[in-house]
Amino acid sequence: MQTISTHIKETLILSSPIIIGQLGSVLMGAQDNIMIGWVSELHLSASALANSLYFILFVIALGVTMAVSPLVSESIGAEKSEESGQYLYQGLWASLWVGLGVSAITEGLIWLLPYMNQPPDEVVLAVPYLRILNLGTLPMLFFLVCKQFCDGWSDTKTGMYVTFIGLSLNFLFNYIFIFVLKGDLVGAAWATFSAKLLMFITIWLFIQKNKKYGKILAQHQFNFNKDKVLHILKLGLPTGMQIFFELIAFGGATIMIGWLDNATEARAAHQIAIGTAAITFMCATGFSIGASVRVGNFLGANERSEMRQAAKAALYLTWLLMILFSVLMLIFQQQIPVLYGVTNPNVAELTSILCVFAAAFQLFDGTQSVATGILRGAQDVRFPTWATLLAYAFICVPFSYFLAFHYDLGVLGFWWGFLITLILISVTFVLRIFWIIK
Repeated sequence: MQTISTHIKETLILSSPIIIGQLGSVLMGAQDNIMIGWVSELHLSASALANSLYFILFVIALGVTMAVSPLVSESIGAEKSEESGQYLYQGLWASLWVGLGVSAITEGLIWLLPYMNQPPDEVVLAVPYLRILNLGTLPMLFFLVCKQFCDGWSDTKTGMYVTFIGLSLNFLFNYIFIFVLKGDLVGAAWATFSAKLLMFITIWLFIQKNKKYGKILAQHQFNFNKDKVLHILKLGLPTGMQIFFELIAFGGATIMIGWLDNATEARAAHQIAIGTAAITFMCATGFSIGASVRVGNFLGANERSEMRQAAKAALYLTWLLMILFSVLMLIFQQQIPVLYGVTNPNVAELTSILCVFAAAFQLFDGTQSVATGILRGAQDVRFPTWATLLAYAFICVPFSYFLAFHYDLGVLGFWWGFLITLILISVTFVLRIFWIIK
């Protein structure tokens, strides 16, 4: 059996490019927020409203793509690497059908947005922005399936490189569409759509031209395989629903913040703080994907003791890194709103306070993320899905609402709810890991 230090080293080697790539993905969103924030806090708040609605549904399809890497790694561990090509093709089919469903529901939400009791001036800005975001759903899902396929082969650098190509293009397109062409929010949406489309085209061409991948894919046809698609959906949809329940709480909070007396200021501060926390959270997500791949590989090889060691390594690395980020967030809490071009003193002060909450839940948010990846690699997806549903539906949402409106804590009430819920989920998931992997 490998030592824990060896597992830590291998997890770092595998996960580091994923983390860099994940940071690139979040930085794409941060780019949008920062450049939109330079236009006005009204535009930033409107983008927060639109993004909260969009990502609540998008993550269901995202979960489907996340099933690809552990299935690919399991087939490699079981010495059936030729099956991995099927998981790429059928992952694309699965993401197509789920993506179309998600896009249709999102379009319905766009029609309902004017009736959600939100500030009218924000709704006017959010509707066209959200509609263009929705156009980018399928290109982004296809890119993620291809990236997960490469990750499953422990080729994590490809996704990283393509993500940073997309990040560079997004910055360029944002500058042109927002400031040169005066497109504001609509310009930002078209910039993001263009970058996502080019990311998919780039990684698809790479896979097709790569000798190893090309040889594997040549053994399969791009035909719909019902059994494989159902297998991917069986593993991926619970993962997507788990993230969905979490975003229902976070996205729902963004919508309910619109009911506060200081809605625009509170939502702008909330968006900055949650966006900053998302950047650090992507490091935990990188370890989560890496752990999923390594645990899935050992699952395929039927090496239970190595699965347990791989799980420990991922958790140790996550705890160390998230504690570091918590300290940094506390040190720079006053500078974060300045980065977003905030000039309103009320927004700046509120953002600094929310950054303290974000620092407090870094450790627990990172733990639940990497624990989810470990359980996904072990193909234990039902328990975390139900646990997440119960925690967010019966603890986070009602508790947050009660504190925000009945105790008059405003936006701070929602963040107290986030913190308590994440503590409960992270502890539960860690106990689950060492219960099932013995």
